[in-house]
Amino acid sequence: ISGIIIDTFADMRSRQEDIKRDQEEKCFICNIKRDEFENNGIPFMSHIQSEHHLWAYIWFKLYLERKPRTEYTGLESYIRQALDE
Repeated sequence: ISGIIIDTFADMRSRQEDIKRDQEEKCFICNIKRDEFENNGIPFMSHIQSEHHLWAYIWFKLYLERKPRTEYTGLESYIRQALDE
């Protein structure tokens, strides 16, 4: 049993390391790797903090969830439909 527990924790640690590596090396929104930005003279941190700031997407999703659908603009309707699919 202790072997199973140790293996389970090792798997969990490995998954957490993979997630952390992805967060540090890829944009969560567009999935473009850090190297591609850096090779084109675009600072990766600048990209994820201004162009694809994760919290801006989360807040916009919450905004859409709280706003009545009858008051959506065309773009808001399109995005909400895409989120619902």
